[in-house]
Amino acid sequence: MAGKKTSIIGREITFLSDNLKKQIDKSNHHDTRANYVLGIAIAIFLFSLTQISGNKPGKIGFSIIALSSLIVCVLNLFTIKPPRLKKKRKEKESLLYHDEIASYSPEEYLKQLKKTLESRDLIIEQYAKEIHNLVTYHIMTRKIFFRYAVWILVIGLVAGLITVVLFP
Repeated sequence: MAGKKTSIIGREITFLSDNLKKQIDKSNHHDTRANYVLGIAIAIFLFSLTQISGNKPGKIGFSIIALSSLIVCVLNLFTIKPPRLKKKRKEKESLLYHDEIASYSPEEYLKQLKKTLESRDLIIEQYAKEIHNLVTYHIMTRKIFFRYAVWILVIGLVAGLITVVLFP
């Protein structure tokens, strides 16, 4: 029985690896969506700038659209590279995190990996840390910025178009 407790069960590793891959895929998905919205916002911003220049009607409405598009561009850049909004509460990084890997010499990192691989619980702990940190400090922050960006773009377009129609 003691051998079963310390041995790694393939299903557990598969489950943890699949969960980590799923979170990384979510992060990449947020990047893709943010890039699409960023491209759309830039196009709308440039079009609005052309409508603002000169003596064309609807300057106020197109100014609203341009401003909201500019704000969306900034928010989408934060979606792609989010700032650290939440501070970690003395949580140690996992051995899978690039900054943690870089903090060791190759020999020290190999020693830490071997130590971790000796215990099923330590492997699960490392996966849990990485998944938790990825979701809590990275994916959720991206999700928030993306939602605000989309709503600001929609509200800015609607408000700007209403202004253009009502106050030409």
